[in-house]
Amino acid sequence: MTLLQGIQSDAVDSKSDLPMLLRKCRILASRLKNDEFKNWVQHELDGYPVDVPVPTYRKVGAQSYGHFAGAFGSGLRNAPIPFTCIPEQYREFVSTVVFHDGVSALQDLVSRDDGTPLNEQWPADLVAMVSSRIYERMNLGQAWKAISPSTVVGILDTVRNRILNFVLEIEKESPNAGEGTLSTDLTTEKVNNVFNTYILGNVGNVATGSSHVEQHATLTISQGDWGALANYLESLGIQEKDILGLKEAVTAEPKTTTAGFGEKVASWMGRMIAKAAQGAWKVTTTVASNLLSKAMAQYYGLPNP
Repeated sequence: MTLLQGIQSDAVDSKSDLPMLLRKCRILASRLKNDEFKNWVQHELDGYPVDVPVPTYRKVGAQSYGHFAGAFGSGLRNAPIPFTCIPEQYREFVSTVVFHDGVSALQDLVSRDDGTPLNEQWPADLVAMVSSRIYERMNLGQAWKAISPSTVVGILDTVRNRILNFVLEIEKESPNAGEGTLSTDLTTEKVNNVFNTYILGNVGNVATGSSHVEQHATLTISQGDWGALANYLESLGIQEKDILGLKEAVTAEPKTTTAGFGEKVASWMGRMIAKAAQGAWKVTTTVASNLLSKAMAQYYGLPNP
């Protein structure tokens, strides 16, 4: 069995050891004399330093939640945080988790999975900055980003898929690549092209949490036009009882507040985002939040977030 065949066999076997598969790829990278592939393999094994950009499949969408405290002992726990309440320059941070750890650490996260989401805490400075901007008359005390453990599984599967695609294309160009002498037909330029296409490209990219998914429904809502807002929400798949719940909220809060949307409207948005996180929508939580934020901004006559 050649090195390429051995890598292919391990890549298609979900039970094979991923770090061992990557070590075989490290041998292949050395024999191909390709630094880009070698560096990618090394980063997947050891982790990505903070000054090294991570591949797109290691950036996944997340929903932020928080604990809130109000007057007289009131409060909210594990409440979804609508992204529209966050300053624009921080929205990508609160809606995205970036995985820098090597594959062994990611596998450890999966092996310890008890079915609960994986959390990444917000910095204390950001919590303090937006504390009073989210739910009216309540202050944010703690916030975190949550993702499903299945997202980590998706990242590990993507690494396997990209390795498989890469070696299949290399084999197509030179069946004996990796067996010693580099084929004269397999130029550095060809290896780089295969690497850029099948390792760094969009082939097999993780869809979970993608912030680039677009909803087909057209978003055009005039200020105060409840009928247009209701029709748009229905086109997104939101149930009639939930739309009626929003109608009650906007009737009680016909104007926005200095802290953003009113408490009732923001709470309704949070519940809808939570439903998206549970799979009730056909889009990710990040996209659901963006769609709701834009719809409500148009309804209230605010600039699009």
